[in-house]
Parts: sequence; C-alpha cells; structure tokens
Amino acid sequence: MLEGGSGIVLAKLILASLLADFVLQPSWLVRRKAQGLGGLLLHGVIYFATSMGVGLGSWSSAYWTVAIALAVVHIGIDWGKIQVNDAQRGGYWPVAAFLVDQGLHGVSIVALAAAFGFIPPEVLAGEVAAVWNSTRDVYVLSIYVAALFGGSIFVKLTTALFQVPSAPGETGVEGAGAYIGVVERLAITTLVALQQYGAVGFVLAAKSIARYKKIEEQKGFGEYYLIGTLTSSVIAILAGLGVSRILR
Repeated sequence: MLEGGSGIVLAKLILASLLADFVLQPSWLVRRKAQGLGGLLLHGVIYFATSMGVGLGSWSSAYWTVAIALAVVHIGIDWGKIQVNDAQRGGYWPVAAFLVDQGLHGVSIVALAAAFGFIPPEVLAGEVAAVWNSTRDVYVLSIYVAALFGGSIFVKLTTALFQVPSAPGETGVEGAGAYIGVVERLAITTLVALQQYGAVGFVLAAKSIARYKKIEEQKGFGEYYLIGTLTSSVIAILAGLGVSRILR
C-alpha cells in the first residue's frame, strides 16, 4: 500500500512530519532546541531521516531534494516558534504557537510537494478516486499519530492554562497521565471510526473511576480534570470521524 506514484509521496511527507514532531522528538530534544542551533539542526536531521525512511520506495532525485528543502523549512519554522515563545510567555501564546507551527508545516509540505510535482493533476482537479486506494492507509496512520501523540502535546498546553497545584505530599506514577491519555484517544478514535459511539462512555467512565474521590473533594481539580478529558476526547472524536470518513 505504501508504493505508488506522486499521490503517495504527499501522504508519506505528511506522515514523516508528524512522526518527526510527535514521536521522534523527546522532551530533552525540545529543551535542546530552545537552547541553541545545535538542537534545531539535530531535529532537522531527524526530520530528514524520517522523510527518507517513510519515503522508501519513492526515492528519486526530486524526492531527495524536497526532503532536504522541507527539513530546512522545518528548522526555520521551529526557530520562529521558539522566538515567539521566548517573547510571549504564558497565556494562550504556547497553544496558539503550537497550532500555527503545525499549520505552517502542513502548508510548506503541500506547497513544496506541488512545486516538485508530487500532487497528481487528478487531486488538483478534485478527482481523488484514482489515487485514493494507494494513500488512504497512510492518511489513517497520520491521523492516529496526530491524535495520539500530537494530542498529548495539545492537551498538556491547554491544561497548563488552568493548572491546579498539587496537595502537599501528593505524588503519582510518573508518566502515567500521558500514557492514559494516549490509550484513551486510541480507544475513542477507534470506537468512533467503527461507529461504536455508545462504547465511548465506558472509556471515559473507566478513566474517571481512579479520580472520583479527588474530583468529589476538590472542586478545582474536578474542573481541571474535566478540561483535560474533554479536550482529549474532542481530539479523539474528530480523529475517529476523520478515519471513518477515509475508510468509507
């Protein structure tokens, strides 16, 4: 399914960008990027390597060129986001910067893919059936990567706007919240894609059981928990609807 002509290349480039940003960019690399050019260059190399790995089978001189160009543009966009975050700290700026950053990455991929002839005339004319069978699996995978891992970043940035201080001596399992969020979005996305909407309630109920007592005792935490859960659920539902639409 990953082989094909120019139509599959655009899908691969989008998937590579999501993998490089959300799966292959650990927190230490994010911090290193903010500290100087070395981190940005390392991220650019990872982005290029991911593009080449995902694009295996589509290699050509044009593909190599567009992969290098996208890596350079990606570094530039990330540098701009870092400058904005340094100049405008707090508030909604981190959330806005994240959304604009990903939007610019998407626009740059489509623009460069079109410039190098990797968007078929059929797609430009709105006749996608001719290339859809060779690309839909890649787009489904892209949606899952964006929802599961990109969703974690978006939920973290959103809930940080309403952070509730932990009670003295209160601890939790490190990384458990992020893992639960990923599993939650995986389940909801899949259930919605399969049109099993009633089962989504069981997922949310299971997540709430462990926090029920704290939600009942601390109103502030209950509101904070609801913000995170609803944000994560909306991401997963939209992703599930997207997957369902693609598969149909």
